[in-house]
Amino acid sequence: MLVGGQNRMKKIVYSLMFLTVFGMTYLVLPYFRASENPKLRYVYANTISVKSVQIPDGDASYTDGSGDGAVVYRVIRGIGDLIPEVKDNKVTGYTFGDENYILAADLNLGGLPLYFSSEYTKIFNGNEYSIKNAKIENGIFGGKLGKTAVVKGLTIDSSCAVTGASIAKINEGSIIDVKNHAAVTGKIISYTSKITGKLTSAWTGGGIVFENYGLIKDVINGADVKANGGIAQINGKGGRIVCSYNVGRISGEGDYMGVGGIAGENYGEISDTYNGGYVDGKAQTAGGIAGESRGVITNCENNANVVATGLAGGIAGGFRGRINGSANFGLVKATAGSGVAGGIAGKTLKAEDDDDKAKPSISGSKNLAVVIGNTSRGIIGEGDATVTDTKNFGRLNGKTEFTVKLDEFLAETKLIIVAIIGLLIVTAIGLMIRDRYRLIKNRRTEIENILYYSGN
Repeated sequence: MLVGGQNRMKKIVYSLMFLTVFGMTYLVLPYFRASENPKLRYVYANTISVKSVQIPDGDASYTDGSGDGAVVYRVIRGIGDLIPEVKDNKVTGYTFGDENYILAADLNLGGLPLYFSSEYTKIFNGNEYSIKNAKIENGIFGGKLGKTAVVKGLTIDSSCAVTGASIAKINEGSIIDVKNHAAVTGKIISYTSKITGKLTSAWTGGGIVFENYGLIKDVINGADVKANGGIAQINGKGGRIVCSYNVGRISGEGDYMGVGGIAGENYGEISDTYNGGYVDGKAQTAGGIAGESRGVITNCENNANVVATGLAGGIAGGFRGRINGSANFGLVKATAGSGVAGGIAGKTLKAEDDDDKAKPSISGSKNLAVVIGNTSRGIIGEGDATVTDTKNFGRLNGKTEFTVKLDEFLAETKLIIVAIIGLLIVTAIGLMIRDRYRLIKNRRTEIENILYYSGN
């Protein structure tokens, strides 16, 4: 009876362990389905780096190429090669002219401002070096990068103090292989609220630029942005953000415009981009890739939590254009009592003009995360769009306070939960192997005893 009772107890313990593992796995499954869509994982992995060159000591210029296509650069080795701004016989900052430049070493500004005061139209080759300890307001290139301008191979070090944007206010040229590791504080503006009609304020800006009407490619924002977008505040008509990613926390606020992991508002094209930075929820409208999108989003992935007060979407909060081949893996939540949340898009927007009248569409996309809101749906929280080959694998939540809190807890502690599940599985397998080994050992002993006594 004692042996039989022990066996029954073991069976009960094993059953409880397996039920626990099964139950916990079911709860966290929406957070660990990334492997179902491997083609979208790390779409930015094919980004390129500008090939660095060694410039001999003492050379004041460097020529890249030959013939009519050759580019002649002025070499920058330190602040002595820049143009100083002087006030009261004291250097107050540094600037540079509208020439082609190439860095031959890291550029340390010693805490002083670095800026270009007019429209830059040439090539600035960072040569894979960094700008350090610079005070940057509205970007190193100030007001505008012209259509012929190229900024490439440049890193903004975390020691820099950045306000508004790290590279430029407006980009009409090309920004390629640029990395920002400095925290960005947005510019404060006053405006009339869309929601209340009252005068209020908001942080505006982006990790790389305020507004993009050119090309941004192979760009990384690796720092927190207290503004609208990890890469840009606005990706305008004609603007392209390609093969780029953000991993900084985006904490724009107010209802002035949308807040997104890549762009606050998108009217152009965003493709092959990735957001891994938490979009933290102080804004009225927020999305993992774009806060509001009236352009095209293609082959993009959000893998971070997206929270907004009123309108939240895994890929886009407000949505009018097209979303193709994209995936959301981050929890999506609208916190207001009338909040609307969607795994791919929060809500379809009204057309602004004749160019905006085409019916919005979503194709070849997936949501694999929990969606929380007063109105919560797996694909589009609210509104009408053409949806094809798009699926929801996430859980819809928001009916009770307990289930909402549970999903928030799971989203924040998923790695710990995975460790617990793994430990339970390993423990259960270990106990089963131990018991099986003991059983075989006991049977073997019994057989040996039987053979021994039968031989005598």
